[in-house]
Amino acid sequence: HIEDLKSGLKDGIALIHIIEVCSEKKIAKYNMHPKIDIQKVENLTIAFEFMKKQNVKIVNISAEDIITGNIRLMLGLVWTLIQEYDIGADGCDGLLRWVQSK
Repeated sequence: HIEDLKSGLKDGIALIHIIEVCSEKKIAKYNMHPKIDIQKVENLTIAFEFMKKQNVKIVNISAEDIITGNIRLMLGLVWTLIQEYDIGADGCDGLLRWVQSK
């Protein structure tokens, strides 16, 4: 459950879970309990690499942007996921409702 987008995506775990649900594929290896920034960056990098392999077009955002809480770029990433995975039509309705409530 994400209360705040700036802090909720920071460790990469929520982003990985969102991608897994929407893509219906598992991301094999990531740090489930990141404590330091380098572990968080690794998780986010894993998420970005997975999205690239899935041909999700990620533009102008990096792991560092999420770590620093760049809300504009983070919202752009969420919008990209909504468009790419056609959220609302294929079972990711919960994510769509969450984004619409923000």
